[in-house]
Amino acid sequence: MKSIPLLFILLLLFSGSCKNESFGTGEYSGVLNKPLVMGNQHVALFPLVDSNILEVKIRSISDSRCPSDVTCFWEGEVLVAFEIRNINYAVSLCLGQRDTCISTFEFSFNNINYQLELRNVLPYPSTKNSDQEKVVEFAVNQLN
Repeated sequence: MKSIPLLFILLLLFSGSCKNESFGTGEYSGVLNKPLVMGNQHVALFPLVDSNILEVKIRSISDSRCPSDVTCFWEGEVLVAFEIRNINYAVSLCLGQRDTCISTFEFSFNNINYQLELRNVLPYPSTKNSDQEKVVEFAVNQLN
């Protein structure tokens, strides 16, 4: 019986030491071709094969999706503004059902092609979570 409380305490300690770096503040280490989750105004640093660092910042998140516990006439969309600092370029990507909603952007840096891909924005809106901070799941994929 004493081993159960000890096991619980060890699990709590272990879970506290395994922070998901994508929910903190500041700069984060990204990995090409792998998703990263981070909040508004945060910067991801992606090490490249040529020893350069690609910097991607989330400039803003605008979520007009219909809350999951509400009936709407329009599904809505979520728009995320990114800044790719190395090439001084800002791009807005979106998730939604409109034909004009684009979730990927291709660009070149040092003669290598990349794709910025917006994958998700969480939490999905509801009337109960409107005060929760949004986080963005995205990836930078190397194309060649």
